[in-house]
Amino acid sequence: MRPVVKISGKWEGASRKELGQYLDYLIQVLDMDNFLEISVCFCSPSEIKQLNIKYRNKHVSTDILSFHLPGPIDGHDMGDIYLSPSDFRDEFGLGNDGKLLFFLITHGFLHLQGWTHESVEKFELMMAKQRSLLDAFEERKALKASDHNHV
Repeated sequence: MRPVVKISGKWEGASRKELGQYLDYLIQVLDMDNFLEISVCFCSPSEIKQLNIKYRNKHVSTDILSFHLPGPIDGHDMGDIYLSPSDFRDEFGLGNDGKLLFFLITHGFLHLQGWTHESVEKFELMMAKQRSLLDAFEERKALKASDHNHV
């Protein structure tokens, strides 16, 4: 069973359709069928700062927070991903807002699956996984566009 995905708030860099396509892609390739629902909420720096204080005791705004929650049915989970677009910084050399948005969302999805980055090695592994997922999506999108243009 595929999870229900709820998107709220305002973002830049991708249309609602493009964002939906990327979320569907992540759910498929990361095999997220054990999730009942995943919410992706775009919020303000002050809203994400309050969440960061409440749940992580960190008194700063941040670009993304992820919460993996037990679902109401055994073996089925829930996930909340909060993003603060005002806090987005392209520290990864991605070059555009759309790629950065998808890169950060991928980060949140990996956290929902249990990935962490408390060591340099784990951070590098997670960043490499995010890049490979984003690159594979970009390739898939380019192939579909190429196939569509040849019809």
